[in-house]
Amino acid sequence: MLTQARLAKDQFVKLSDFTKALFEVWSPRGCDIGNRQQTLGLAVSGGVDSMALATLCRQMRKKQREDGTGLIFKFRAFIVDHKARDGSTDEAALTRQRLQALGMDAHVLDVVWPDGTHPLALPNFETRARRRRYQVLGTACRSFGIRSLLLAHHEDDQAETVFMRLSQGHRGPGLQAINTSGGIPECNGMYGVHQSGELELMHRRLGAKRVRKALPDHEKEDGGVTIHRPILGFDKSILEATCQHYGTEWTEDLTNRIPTMTSRNTIRYLLEGDKVPLGLRKPRLLALAENMRRKESVWEQYVSNILMTCLNVSNLHRSFDPRSGRLIVRLPNNLIESYESWAGKKDSDPDVAISNARHAASKLIQRLILAVSPIEKVPESTLQSSIESIFPELMDLASIPRCLDKFTVGGVQFTRTNPSETQRYRDLTRGTPLPQTRAPKAVAYSHRGTVDPNAVIPTTSKSSDISYANEWELVRQPYSKATDPAPSFTISPQDIDPDAIPFPTSPFAKPSTDQQGHGTWSKFHLWDNRFWIRIRLDYPISRHSHDHTNSSHTPAPITSAPPPKLSTFTIRAFHPSDLKPFLASLNAPPTIFSRPRKEAAPGKIMETLPVIVHGANHEEHGNGDEDQEGQVLAVPTLGVMASAARREGLTWEVRYRRVDLGIGGMARERDRGSGKARGSVDYIRRLLV
Repeated sequence: MLTQARLAKDQFVKLSDFTKALFEVWSPRGCDIGNRQQTLGLAVSGGVDSMALATLCRQMRKKQREDGTGLIFKFRAFIVDHKARDGSTDEAALTRQRLQALGMDAHVLDVVWPDGTHPLALPNFETRARRRRYQVLGTACRSFGIRSLLLAHHEDDQAETVFMRLSQGHRGPGLQAINTSGGIPECNGMYGVHQSGELELMHRRLGAKRVRKALPDHEKEDGGVTIHRPILGFDKSILEATCQHYGTEWTEDLTNRIPTMTSRNTIRYLLEGDKVPLGLRKPRLLALAENMRRKESVWEQYVSNILMTCLNVSNLHRSFDPRSGRLIVRLPNNLIESYESWAGKKDSDPDVAISNARHAASKLIQRLILAVSPIEKVPESTLQSSIESIFPELMDLASIPRCLDKFTVGGVQFTRTNPSETQRYRDLTRGTPLPQTRAPKAVAYSHRGTVDPNAVIPTTSKSSDISYANEWELVRQPYSKATDPAPSFTISPQDIDPDAIPFPTSPFAKPSTDQQGHGTWSKFHLWDNRFWIRIRLDYPISRHSHDHTNSSHTPAPITSAPPPKLSTFTIRAFHPSDLKPFLASLNAPPTIFSRPRKEAAPGKIMETLPVIVHGANHEEHGNGDEDQEGQVLAVPTLGVMASAARREGLTWEVRYRRVDLGIGGMARERDRGSGKARGSVDYIRRLLV
């Protein structure tokens, strides 16, 4: 829990208090675990809050170097010049000079706007500026190999944010306001910045040989830049006293004092002058945010506990398949009993019990959807029908039955693997006799609180002889031309990544040993917000093909070796008309394709997977001439390529995006060869031992 630094107004932040606050919100992660030297980034605006943060970081580094024990920190400051008003460039240069006087490396990052644009005249300027600010900060962190960025939000910012969200009608989780830590926002699709780049970083620091031993054949991404707010528990006046104590200068942004300029300025004016009722003043707002944070933390712990149990029951090797994003999970038979058992108490009020169970169901379903869906956020208001289909005991008995065996929500198609069990609950709502028990009042109620003393419910206790396996398959919903068209983009020679270090995680995409570190690779692209893909754009120096009939995937040499040249490829979705020509182009037994398809992408799931096509912007499908542009060369996530791909010397890397199913942060997968369960934290720790 974040330490709330309740210091007297005339006191400054002591170094011990700041050090404690920093380690409460930050710790080494990934391949940084075990390293004594840690490099952190600082976002510095030049105001009193960020200059106080920079000063405290500098003083902490100075003391650690004097002591010669513990972690050794290096801090690198970034100043963002929004180029939105006159004088911003001079202010950024002045802030850089002040940081350099503190002995800190500092860099000015310019925000680039389209030619002829007047930023302040744009609608939603604050939103646009925020997005561009975080993107330039994320790019800078990636360039310097920085994984953690410190921001200078403080108590006053927290109170203002809670007030603003209350005024906008937010309830529940939204009132947590500013979190102490999290992934960098506004950077989705930026490889190495947003929840990605861990494997690349491991390869650079540890070497391919050590990393490959710990990786399964098909891996998921993790990593990226995280943001931390170590002074969120400190009052602004104390930060001012800190700058004064150490003699640090700062710049005052006078526009922050104009009440009518922005809604935040208005709220700041009201809070500073105590012009609001007692219940809306700063102490009450901060207490509200902390209370909501604690409540949400409990819910998240429960959901993570449920997921760990569910995925273990389903067997790890079939829970989540990163080749297709297919998830199979067995959920609790009765969520009310499950939550009360975990919490260690039983609610006497039926309405409270139902409300808690529905809230837990909402959190659980959201977490499952986000593992499979291309959508980043799923509103809780869209999940009501889904909750009743998955957990029929939460259904309103007075309403029309909505217990479905198959439905779509949040871009994900849910299918019950044993649909016959649903009939028990449908019969319940239609009055059909069942193997039954008379429900006590505490259980026989609707979620609206109407008690039905004559209600008959299915027996779900442990002693029941009714077998109810609440198992579901989750897959990405099929594409629709009207509402959800299939994604497609082109990878061209202009997408070259000069710093790429190839480390394919699929044996079908592994270059020969003499090619490690060579060749011209594209940047990583995020396809359908699910798969990170990059392709080698040139012919290999020594061309090889992959013999798919050999289980060891040993490269078979090709005699001809034309000079290197760059190619253009399109990544699009598989189409049914691609199947026949692609099978014909394999020049190998059909099982080379049918076996992995059956395992990872049966039925229409195949139509949600990416394929690599030679050439640019090909919308047509099923070209029968494998030498002509537009032919499908490979299904990268399944590791299958056509003979044309072998002639082209095609090599790719594909990884599923980061998945959070509550097990070590990233979903764990069973290595089918060794039978060992692996997760990102597990294998990183093994490498560092």
